[in-house]
Amino acid sequence: NTTTLVSNALAVTRALAAAKPGDTVLVPRDLEGAALWSTGGIRGEGLRRVTLQVEGALRAAGGWDAWPHGNKGLGSLSNKKHAGDFEPFIFLGDSSSLTLTGGGSIDGAGKVWWDRYIVRPLPAKRPKLIIINNVTDLVVQHLALTNSPSFHLDISDSVRVEVHHVNVTVDRKMPVWDPKLNPADLNTDGFDLSGRDIWVHHCSIINDDDSIAVKPCGARSCFNTKCTENLLIEDMRLTGFGASIGSVPPVPPPEGGKFGHCVRNVTFRRIDMPGTGKGVYIKSNPDCGPDNTKTALIADVLYEDITIEKPSWWAVWIGPQQQHEPGSKLEEKCALSYPIDSHCPTQGCVTFQNITLRRINVTDPLMSPGVLLGNASNPMDVKFEAVVFKYSNPLGGRFPWGRKFRCRDAKVAYDSSTSPAPVCTDDASDFVQMPERMFV
Repeated sequence: NTTTLVSNALAVTRALAAAKPGDTVLVPRDLEGAALWSTGGIRGEGLRRVTLQVEGALRAAGGWDAWPHGNKGLGSLSNKKHAGDFEPFIFLGDSSSLTLTGGGSIDGAGKVWWDRYIVRPLPAKRPKLIIINNVTDLVVQHLALTNSPSFHLDISDSVRVEVHHVNVTVDRKMPVWDPKLNPADLNTDGFDLSGRDIWVHHCSIINDDDSIAVKPCGARSCFNTKCTENLLIEDMRLTGFGASIGSVPPVPPPEGGKFGHCVRNVTFRRIDMPGTGKGVYIKSNPDCGPDNTKTALIADVLYEDITIEKPSWWAVWIGPQQQHEPGSKLEEKCALSYPIDSHCPTQGCVTFQNITLRRINVTDPLMSPGVLLGNASNPMDVKFEAVVFKYSNPLGGRFPWGRKFRCRDAKVAYDSSTSPAPVCTDDASDFVQMPERMFV
């Protein structure tokens, strides 16, 4: 019942509040395998050298009627970012030398939230499973995260972070066919990351949105750093909608500064992406503002030694974010159905600089190789080294442009081992070449 669920959330919260440096707060394993059920709102703030050790199963329940929402329990910066939202299942903030571990599982019981979100709007944004904000020297390890109502692990404005052996699984079973249902709308991101000096390795993510999303920092959005930078993401297995940078929306720069938002020095390497939706995904976000004073930077990004097997959408997309939430207007957003819907405005106020794809192997993509959409006022800077597409089906990978990249307003360098060559054109038309028919 609701009273028990709230009591369990309060019990973990009070244990964290009482924890002193060197203490461990334990969620034990039940000998009979029972879970500890709780509503959202578990939180820990101002922690120093504390470990939250989840050895058993921690499971969300209660739905939107019992789930707390508003500003309660969130740190100052997170208050501004998530004001009015349903509170996360677990919030940890304003802390140092913090460890989240234990070998257990945290289940967001998200299916009821996803279905309700598609049918009609909720009174607030769906809760995230775990938000960690403004933490220095953070370790998240040895956990299974399942079926969050939205994002699974959102680490923001944090410094010196290591995430390893954390597995995310979304096992949605669609209850009925619904023309409005699109898994990408469910926003079940795996890891969302912003801050500085972040190392993510040896994790598996199976989800219905960005598997990894590196988000920007700026002088107005982050306390610890003015740029999300120095990230290494390696030895991962991802099946979702991309090893992503962004989206990176432009914002007004600080006085004397050039860029309002920034992502810089990010490496993805040794990534296996079997049956993924998208693969390499780097995305800006509207808009530049009425006076074109908003800016953002995406720079020094490297993808290397990536294997993408049978992607069902774009193996490579570098350009504006494809997005269209149910019930919202498209306006300056790029259509999810591009190029069937040719509406896909680009943002010249977002600089794409020194983007390198190296030793990327793509096998049997469903669609044409990919999209590079820059802006004529600020062409993107991209390099391809040994980026190779291979096909076992003579008809595969031909929609919508044949086995060619759609490339516009980009300065693209590529070597002789790249196939197909990402040749750019000044032609601004977005044509669609229908698949060829084969008659026997």
